[in-house]
Amino acid sequence: MAAVCNLGVALNRLGGTRELLRALIGFFADDAPKLLAQITAGLQADDARQVQLAAHSLVGLVANFEALPSQAVAAQMEGHARSGDLTAAANLLP
Repeated sequence: MAAVCNLGVALNRLGGTRELLRALIGFFADDAPKLLAQITAGLQADDARQVQLAAHSLVGLVANFEALPSQAVAAQMEGHARSGDLTAAANLLP
């Protein structure tokens, strides 16, 4: 089973500074729910641009932790929203 994320990689990117890692985790805890809410609202409003932008931000947010499964799903959602296929994007949300 693949790891959900790699905190070692995140820590390495931050020069081994655990305080920065804790801050980054705090940013994630604050931002991820907001981005998911923006995606959900965009899907409900049939607003592909909103879904695309929020999914793009989510890609970057999870990339900090090398959360490859989440990064792949968010990138797929961004692509579907960019092409206007919100049904396919919505199917990725769960």
